Amino acid sequence: MKILCAGVNHQSAPLEVRAPLAFDRAAAARALGVLRARFPGAEFAILSTCNRVEVYCAAAADGPPETDDLLRALAEFHGVPADELEPCAYRLATADAVRHLMAVASSLDSMVVGESEIIAQVKEAFAWAVEAGATGKYLNRLFHRSFHAAKRVHAATEIGRRRTSVASVAVDFASRIFSGLEAKRVLVVGAGDVAERAVVHLRSLGCRDVTVVNRTAEHARRLAEALGARVRPWDDLDDALAASDILVTSTASEQPILSRERMAAAHKRRRYANWLILDLAVPRDVDPEAADLTNVYLYDLDRLGGVVSENLRLREGEVDVAAEIVADEVRAYLDWFAARDMGPFVDELESRLHALGDEEVERLLKRLPPETSEAARDEIRLATHRIVHKLLHEPIEGLKDEARQGRAPTTVHLLRRLFGLRGDDD
Repeated sequence: MKILCAGVNHQSAPLEVRAPLAFDRAAAARALGVLRARFPGAEFAILSTCNRVEVYCAAAADGPPETDDLLRALAEFHGVPADELEPCAYRLATADAVRHLMAVASSLDSMVVGESEIIAQVKEAFAWAVEAGATGKYLNRLFHRSFHAAKRVHAATEIGRRRTSVASVAVDFASRIFSGLEAKRVLVVGAGDVAERAVVHLRSLGCRDVTVVNRTAEHARRLAEALGARVRPWDDLDDALAASDILVTSTASEQPILSRERMAAAHKRRRYANWLILDLAVPRDVDPEAADLTNVYLYDLDRLGGVVSENLRLREGEVDVAAEIVADEVRAYLDWFAARDMGPFVDELESRLHALGDEEVERLLKRLPPETSEAARDEIRLATHRIVHKLLHEPIEGLKDEARQGRAPTTVHLLRRLFGLRGDDD
């Protein structure tokens, strides 16, 4: 058997190449059906995210499909010219394909190393393949081993627990300041992309009360629709400030729009309760002196960016540890894969050599003196079996290593010829 992976990702192909190749659940089911019909007996799974589209396959080592077949099928399904896809694609076989999936599941191959979304996406891709009846013992084992690798990586390292985007770091500060975010009122001033991502993170942690204020009413309306939020007019900004617990600001103003005095007046109306201010604008929207107000926690891009840089540095320091864990899981799967794949041939080879040994032993036993005891005869038989086992040990281990690297078919073919074993093509 062989394991194959063919596809494109954020490192190999630009977005304009990746986007037309994306699959939703229904499209994946149809594509898996096409692949199974085209290559009966093979196993398939499709992983599709914003950063990658990959086809995984387990198939007979000496038969189709090959990685180029998978790429052509991918191009045909989406109506994309194959010659546009192929220069951006990667083609991986057996050990490399296994290592790649485990690195992907463990978030070592992500655009942001350690991001948490990928393991859920890999599990979803596997669930789609199982639902379509496209997997079998080889891919089932591979995906479950990959899930285990990801679990070990995230348990043993800080890779998945260090925020590495400004928006996620900002939300991390919110979690530290407030014991719970469900009842907290969020005010968004401006309509910047970073502010939007921060609010998306806040909503994922339970914030539901979100209000948008912006100078341009149409921009406020669009952002509010995207966030599932309310809109208040710009003239209501002071009232909106006084009614907020978390302020996220990201305007295009060249001067701070929220002076210390203005913030102090709003804070007094708030009865000086804890107030988190995330100033994500360049230049700043909030006067830095507002941080001196009691129970006001002001974070700007300089401070948030410093935390991001430090987290990235610490995270990168643990990549080697994570890579060792992945390598261990890869070895475990390939050991199982080699034993499973080589098992029938090894049994056949051992049977052939034992039969030859038994044949020669029986010929020898017939020439021994009649008074030779049965115990002595059994000892001769046992010694022959031990010799065969010892002679086969190193070749079989070498053969398993060849299987781990995907090079076993040629070696097996040669051994079949050397020992007179019939192959499938004989």
